[in-house]
Amino acid sequence: MEKRSDFNGRTGYLDCFSGVSGDMLLGAVVDAGVEASELFARVEEVTGPEVFDWRVTREKRGYLWGTRVIVEARSRAFRSYGHIREFVEKSLLEEKHKRVVLAVFEKLAAAEAKIHNLNIEDVHFHELGSVDTVVDVIGTVLGMDLLGITSLYASPLPMGRGFISSHHGLLPGPAPATLEVLKGVPVYGTVKERELVTPTGASLLAVLCRGFGEIPPMRIDRIGYGVGTHEDDHPPNLLRLLVGIETAERLCETLVVGETNIDDMNPEFFSHLYEQLFTEGAQDVWIVPSYMKKNRPGWVLSVLCSEALLERIQSVIFRETTSSGMRWQSVRRFSLKRDSSVLETPYGSLRIKVFEVMPGLKKAYPEYADCVDLASRAGVSVREIYEYAMSQVQGVLEEDL
Repeated sequence: MEKRSDFNGRTGYLDCFSGVSGDMLLGAVVDAGVEASELFARVEEVTGPEVFDWRVTREKRGYLWGTRVIVEARSRAFRSYGHIREFVEKSLLEEKHKRVVLAVFEKLAAAEAKIHNLNIEDVHFHELGSVDTVVDVIGTVLGMDLLGITSLYASPLPMGRGFISSHHGLLPGPAPATLEVLKGVPVYGTVKERELVTPTGASLLAVLCRGFGEIPPMRIDRIGYGVGTHEDDHPPNLLRLLVGIETAERLCETLVVGETNIDDMNPEFFSHLYEQLFTEGAQDVWIVPSYMKKNRPGWVLSVLCSEALLERIQSVIFRETTSSGMRWQSVRRFSLKRDSSVLETPYGSLRIKVFEVMPGLKKAYPEYADCVDLASRAGVSVREIYEYAMSQVQGVLEEDL
């Protein structure tokens, strides 16, 4: 797998054999079991009920049936990137959802700004800023949460060809904004003379997906088919969503590691840098003391992240440090399936991290931050809390098995 999601729960895989768009993603999550009325009630809490109408239909593509979600705007409620960003920031969305929704629109705006030589704040989305796109993005993010998806993956994306009509005139396919968004994502060409991957679909996948490749090891318990606008049946114009539980087989991801040498910076600033990097989606950050050229003491700063986040992570480092250059390399990471449990102790509730080494064999450790919090409130040492928790871990594992 190649390799962001902020949700806790299950694994999802998007089989994009006929491309992907915002409305296909909405259809797939509804077809996989999300109650449409509940989903759109939550979206309307953000946009207001007077902004759009929606309806859900069952439609056939080829020999397969799926769910099509149709969103119709009542007003021109959203305009520029800045307007959408301000609207989302002031909305009642949970913070974890705000971060993801804003990241999607930032990707769209950055792509439009680059290809049209604009400042990102001056971007007017036109097609991308329409109400249905805003509903597609918010609805997909909330839908994945309602399905309980933690880790989302997707297949490589098929690219159509030909020309696409847009507000800017006739554009070559794939759309320039789509290609800009998909930098670092595996794609392949097809003979289809139409748009297969839309900028909205591409941006949602680029932000939500941890990887692109084959189906990860999982036990499937839900399957959803999202129907696209086109009536093609070779292949059928559908997006397939698989939802299930990852098995104990090791998850292999292709990530990137960036590093830079720093020998002329106040180390007090590293704490803020850490926060900024993790906010942008870095999976790990570490600093190793070293001796630099001219025999000066310094640090080697390293960051682990997905390739899709490389430019954003690099921008943070160049902004917040004295670094003037970075080195990047691809790495493969194997990781165990991770779960959590809650242990009730005489000091209070404590989270336990549980890892599945293989079927029937697990290991567990107390969450250190919880140990510190309980120790502070109980007036005892962190070691006392930690050792008590470890003495109870076996019981937690037996219950979990």
